[in-house]
Amino acid sequence: MDSYPFPGTPKTPGCEPDLSSIDSGSQPQDGVTQDRQVSVADLYAEAYPLAIQAVQEDANGDHHTARLLYCEVCEIFIKIMKLLSPGQEHDLVQRKSDQYTMRAEAIWESRSASTGPVKDIKELPAYEKLAQEAQFAFEQAVAEQEKQHELGALDFYTDSADLFWQAWKDAPEGSIKDGLKQRLSDVMSRAEDLKGVAVNPTPLLKVKSSSTPVISGPSNLTRQELEVLKTTMLINNKKYHPWSDSDVKDLLREKGPFTDPDGMLALSDKQTSKFGSWKRVSQIMENPKMICLISSTSIVQDIVTDCSFVASLCVSASYERRWKKQPEESVMVDDYLPVSKAGTLMCTFSTNKNELWPSIIEKAYMKLMGGYDFPGSNSGIDLYALTGWIPEHLFIKESNFDMEKQWKRMVNGQRNGVALVTIATGHMTDEEADRLGLVPTHAYAVLDLKEVQGLRLLQVKNPWSHKRWKGPFSHLDADHWTDELKAELNFDQFAALKNDDGIFWIDYESVCSTFDTIHINWNLETLNHRAVIHAPWPCNYGPKRDNYNLGYNPQFTLATSVKGTRPCGIWLLLSKHITVTEENRDFITLHVFDVQKQQQNQDQSSLLSPTTPLSAISSSTTPTSATPGSFVSTMTTGRSKGTRIYYEGNSMIKGMYVNSPHILVRFEVPPGQNEYTIVLSQHVKTRDLHFTIRAYAVCEFELREIPNKYTIEKKYEDGWTEETAGGSSYNAGFLNNPQYRLVVPVLPAPQTMTSVLLMLESPKDYASHVQLVNSQGKRVSCVWTKDIIAQSGEYRHGFCYCEANDLRLVVSTFEPNQIGKYKLTLQSHIDLSLTPIPIEGAGMFKKVLRGEWVLGVNAMGWHHHQSFSYAKNPHFLVPITEMTTFM
Repeated sequence: MDSYPFPGTPKTPGCEPDLSSIDSGSQPQDGVTQDRQVSVADLYAEAYPLAIQAVQEDANGDHHTARLLYCEVCEIFIKIMKLLSPGQEHDLVQRKSDQYTMRAEAIWESRSASTGPVKDIKELPAYEKLAQEAQFAFEQAVAEQEKQHELGALDFYTDSADLFWQAWKDAPEGSIKDGLKQRLSDVMSRAEDLKGVAVNPTPLLKVKSSSTPVISGPSNLTRQELEVLKTTMLINNKKYHPWSDSDVKDLLREKGPFTDPDGMLALSDKQTSKFGSWKRVSQIMENPKMICLISSTSIVQDIVTDCSFVASLCVSASYERRWKKQPEESVMVDDYLPVSKAGTLMCTFSTNKNELWPSIIEKAYMKLMGGYDFPGSNSGIDLYALTGWIPEHLFIKESNFDMEKQWKRMVNGQRNGVALVTIATGHMTDEEADRLGLVPTHAYAVLDLKEVQGLRLLQVKNPWSHKRWKGPFSHLDADHWTDELKAELNFDQFAALKNDDGIFWIDYESVCSTFDTIHINWNLETLNHRAVIHAPWPCNYGPKRDNYNLGYNPQFTLATSVKGTRPCGIWLLLSKHITVTEENRDFITLHVFDVQKQQQNQDQSSLLSPTTPLSAISSSTTPTSATPGSFVSTMTTGRSKGTRIYYEGNSMIKGMYVNSPHILVRFEVPPGQNEYTIVLSQHVKTRDLHFTIRAYAVCEFELREIPNKYTIEKKYEDGWTEETAGGSSYNAGFLNNPQYRLVVPVLPAPQTMTSVLLMLESPKDYASHVQLVNSQGKRVSCVWTKDIIAQSGEYRHGFCYCEANDLRLVVSTFEPNQIGKYKLTLQSHIDLSLTPIPIEGAGMFKKVLRGEWVLGVNAMGWHHHQSFSYAKNPHFLVPITEMTTFM
């Protein structure tokens, strides 16, 4: 590989030898960079263009950008020196690193404030505006051509040529006109080369990549999903349509600078008090550029209360510098920015003069959120909006937080470029915050994670770009820093003491003791099996609380097929659609149930008699205690579209309720065929919601919504009274419990069977039970196992259900004399009728006579041939004067 002649700095040209004699093919020592085998050659190749750009920016007067680039080159040099053995090459790299370091420090010493008043810039001539639009169209054409969209690229080249021609006509004679003519010629040449390809495109053989996503379930949106997306397209009273490439062409057709038809954004109170005017970028910057240098250190949060979003920008910029990838954004905004009366920008800005991307991206997100008066969020949510990377929230203070496990996950994720990490503080007193150097309820970007010399350290940035940690490994710490550790981390403590840029080192143990939350956003592009379902969640469907009955909740069946012998990881993301920016009062979660284990825990109960007009079914229950919510009992007639869950207990994963719009659940499934039921749950339902559930995996799976298989529902309200509160079958009064006759009509051919679901809702203090019994048309006085068609299992507090098909229904409480109301719900495919059966003696006169048996006097037992004293038992005389029924 060719050697790299690293340049000297402009201020000290040739004062040091270049590195042209360095052999770029040196190999790393064993045990270095375990996850990604980076060679010295790779590092030289990464450092060289940065060094060239640093010297160029320095010579052009953009010293701030140059300093950032010099620092980045020096960090790469440190990595190179770790891989080199002592010798001439090592010394050359050291000297060049020292040279760049000295220049970076000199720039810092001579720095001028970059946050001063913005200057009013004269409006650009018409030909320059046209040239800028032409260049934009040219860049879009190149992008389309790279995507092999020849027709789209040709359109953009045509637009670019037209704009360059108009600019050339208006430009003054001289070098400017000559330059525009050359650009016009270049564009027209490209367009001519492309015409033959665009008119007669060669058919492409598309080969499916191993990373191509495989979509599970229906590929087309259902009518319900389309309605959900249509409803939630209106966000903060503004409609946001899906982004398409044609939107770019529409912008190019705009006459003059684009102005957002939605108007100016609402300002925060702090902004309003200092507000001067809205100004276009061209009015406040001499040579505006969207991106000069992607760097987390150049981003500064101003008075907008969006620390979580700015922390997200910082960590995204840090990732992009490391992995050379950039997120895409698709909210349309103009380039008006708020400027104060003193002439300073009142939004997030870059310390690189003329750089726009932090301000513009912030404006796009603030528009989506309703304006600069941002109520606050968390960085996991903001990063998901910026990048689409899946958010995971780790609550450090929770008892189930595994400190060791999460550190390994973060380090491995960042090393392999699949994780972005931010952290956030919780509430603290002013004294505590000042002592620690932290800001209460504030988000911080994690720029790096290191394991060095047995220590676990994080490099963190405060979005304010000032105010730093004061504890262990801070710039003030005199106990923990050693010369070896400083060299390992390229940390200049003396420079850090003089310069508060908001960046600091902190140990992982201090993070876990002083911060509240870790947010990790995961890039799941390698998980090529995916599924997405959009659905509504109406408030009036089912009870407000699902403590006892999950049956009305949205539920999904997940069927997995894992080949080989290793388990497969499943990622489930539940996202609530946000249409109004406000305090999130909806506490939601996901529960996961293993269907196979549910069935293994069930005991077979009884079979319907084969002589019954309805087909035989299997029914089973799970015997457990009567503790509320402690178990699941189900009775199924076979499953074709998933197994619906009614009881919360026995879940494989019991979710924790949080007021976040995104809930992530991860679990592993074993090899083979497996089935799971995913149940959504709210702590309390207060309003209609819309949501999206996404699943990701490397194995094959199918995700489908479990529909309500019954088309007819009837509700009956009744109660236990003094006469009918008979208790369980262990009590003599069981025969007095409310009983109903379930009438099943004759089914038309070819329909030969149906099923019914019965749900009983009762006071939560009552352990209740519902039972279907074959009683040959008579009222049930006692229950034999052979007569039980279906039952709800053990007595349960508040709610129970059974699913079967026939005849006599008994509802009871475990204890007798428990008086109260209940609601009985019947669901089926056909119109069944439920008729109360009167208790024995209903409508008859009742008289109670009391007495007692006394041993040796009138307690003589039952009548048999050896009993001569039977007549001494108590006798009663009942005079009857007419025909009657006596019980």
